[in-house]
Amino acid sequence: MTTREKVVEIRKQEPNFTLKEIGIKVGISRERVRQILKSESLSTTHIGSTYYKLEIIKSSDVPLGRGHRYDGIREALQSLTDEQALKITEVSGSDVTRIRFLLRSSNYKVITRKGFIYISKENHANPKD
Repeated sequence: MTTREKVVEIRKQEPNFTLKEIGIKVGISRERVRQILKSESLSTTHIGSTYYKLEIIKSSDVPLGRGHRYDGIREALQSLTDEQALKITEVSGSDVTRIRFLLRSSNYKVITRKGFIYISKENHANPKD
Protein backbone atom coordinates (compact mmCIF):
# COMPACT_ATOMS: atom_id res chain seq x y z
CA MET A 1 0.00 0.00 0.00
CA THR A 2 1.42 3.40 -0.97
CA THR A 3 1.78 6.33 1.40
CA ARG A 4 -1.02 8.13 -0.45
CA GLU A 5 -3.36 5.16 -0.03
CA LYS A 6 -2.50 4.91 3.68
CA VAL A 7 -3.25 8.61 4.24
CA VAL A 8 -6.58 8.35 2.41
CA GLU A 9 -7.55 5.21 4.32
CA ILE A 10 -6.71 6.75 7.70
CA ARG A 11 -8.69 9.92 6.90
CA LYS A 12 -11.73 7.86 5.91
CA GLN A 13 -11.52 5.54 8.92
CA GLU A 14 -10.53 8.18 11.51
CA PRO A 15 -11.95 11.58 10.48
CA ASN A 16 -11.12 13.05 13.88
CA PHE A 17 -7.34 12.51 13.48
CA THR A 18 -5.34 15.69 12.98
CA LEU A 19 -2.91 16.03 10.08
CA LYS A 20 -0.05 15.60 12.55
CA GLU A 21 -1.52 12.35 13.91
CA ILE A 22 -1.95 10.96 10.40
CA GLY A 23 1.61 12.00 9.54
CA ILE A 24 2.99 10.23 12.59
CA LYS A 25 1.12 7.02 11.73
CA VAL A 26 2.35 7.07 8.13
CA GLY A 27 5.81 8.56 8.77
CA ILE A 28 5.47 11.78 6.77
CA SER A 29 5.11 15.47 7.61
CA ARG A 30 1.85 17.18 8.44
CA GLU A 31 2.26 19.35 5.35
CA ARG A 32 2.65 16.30 3.09
CA VAL A 33 -0.53 14.81 4.60
CA ARG A 34 -2.35 18.08 3.83
CA GLN A 35 -1.11 18.03 0.23
CA ILE A 36 -2.23 14.43 -0.28
CA LEU A 37 -5.67 15.04 1.21
CA LYS A 38 -6.12 18.20 -0.85
CA SER A 39 -5.17 16.40 -4.08
CA GLU A 40 -7.66 13.63 -3.21
CA SER A 41 -10.38 16.23 -2.47
CA LEU A 42 -10.64 15.09 1.14
CA SER A 43 -11.01 17.30 4.19
CA THR A 44 -7.78 18.70 5.58
CA THR A 45 -9.42 19.55 8.90
CA HIS A 46 -10.25 16.96 11.51
CA ILE A 47 -13.84 16.54 12.60
CA GLY A 48 -12.99 16.43 16.29
CA SER A 49 -15.97 17.04 18.50
CA THR A 50 -18.74 15.92 16.20
CA TYR A 51 -18.13 12.43 17.54
CA TYR A 52 -18.55 13.03 21.24
CA LYS A 53 -20.48 10.42 23.21
CA LEU A 54 -22.97 11.14 25.98
CA GLU A 55 -23.79 8.99 28.96
CA ILE A 56 -25.96 9.73 31.98
CA ILE A 57 -24.47 8.43 35.21
CA LYS A 58 -25.12 8.79 38.95
CA SER A 59 -23.73 12.03 40.35
CA SER A 60 -22.10 10.01 43.14
CA ASP A 61 -19.84 8.50 40.44
CA VAL A 62 -18.41 11.91 39.46
CA PRO A 63 -14.79 12.43 40.58
CA LEU A 64 -13.84 15.49 42.62
CA GLY A 65 -12.13 18.33 40.79
CA ARG A 66 -12.33 21.85 39.85
CA GLY A 67 -22.96 26.64 19.46
CA HIS A 68 -25.19 24.59 18.00
CA ARG A 69 -22.76 21.66 17.82
CA TYR A 70 -23.55 21.12 21.48
CA ASP A 71 -27.34 20.78 21.21
CA GLY A 72 -27.13 17.08 22.14
CA ILE A 73 -25.39 18.05 25.36
CA ARG A 74 -27.97 20.71 26.17
CA GLU A 75 -30.82 18.26 25.58
CA ALA A 76 -29.18 15.61 27.77
CA LEU A 77 -28.63 18.17 30.55
CA GLN A 78 -32.31 19.09 30.57
CA SER A 79 -33.24 15.51 31.43
CA LEU A 80 -30.79 15.20 34.34
CA THR A 81 -32.10 14.66 37.85
CA ASP A 82 -30.22 15.63 41.02
CA GLU A 83 -28.87 12.08 41.31
CA GLN A 84 -27.46 12.02 37.77
CA ALA A 85 -24.52 13.54 35.94
CA LEU A 86 -23.59 13.64 32.28
CA LYS A 87 -20.36 11.94 31.22
CA ILE A 88 -18.94 13.05 27.87
CA THR A 89 -16.10 11.17 26.19
CA GLU A 90 -14.10 11.55 22.98
CA VAL A 91 -13.93 15.34 22.95
CA SER A 92 -11.02 17.54 21.99
CA GLY A 93 -9.34 20.03 24.29
CA SER A 94 -11.04 22.92 22.51
CA ASP A 95 -14.40 21.25 23.09
CA VAL A 96 -13.70 21.07 26.82
CA THR A 97 -12.99 24.81 26.82
CA ARG A 98 -16.10 25.58 24.77
CA ILE A 99 -18.38 23.41 26.93
CA ARG A 100 -17.03 25.07 30.09
CA PHE A 101 -17.65 28.48 28.51
CA LEU A 102 -21.21 27.60 27.49
CA LEU A 103 -22.08 26.41 31.01
CA ARG A 104 -20.18 29.08 32.97
CA SER A 105 -23.24 30.98 34.19
CA SER A 106 -25.57 28.00 34.64
CA ASN A 107 -26.41 25.76 37.56
CA TYR A 108 -24.07 23.03 36.32
CA LYS A 109 -20.72 21.91 37.66
CA VAL A 110 -18.19 20.90 34.99
CA ILE A 111 -15.30 18.60 35.94
CA THR A 112 -12.61 17.41 33.55
CA ARG A 113 -10.74 14.25 34.52
CA LYS A 114 -8.73 11.66 32.58
CA GLY A 115 -10.11 12.50 29.13
CA PHE A 116 -13.71 12.79 30.27
CA ILE A 117 -16.03 15.67 31.03
CA TYR A 118 -18.52 15.28 33.85
CA ILE A 119 -21.42 17.71 34.16
CA SER A 120 -23.83 17.64 37.06
CA LYS A 121 -26.22 19.98 38.79
CA GLU A 122 -24.38 22.32 41.13
CA ASN A 123 -25.93 20.83 44.25
CA HIS A 124 -24.87 17.18 43.71
CA ALA A 125 -23.57 15.58 46.85
CA ASN A 126 -20.80 13.19 47.77
CA PRO A 127 -18.91 12.61 44.48
CA LYS A 128 -15.99 10.18 44.48
CA ASP A 129 -12.53 10.52 43.09
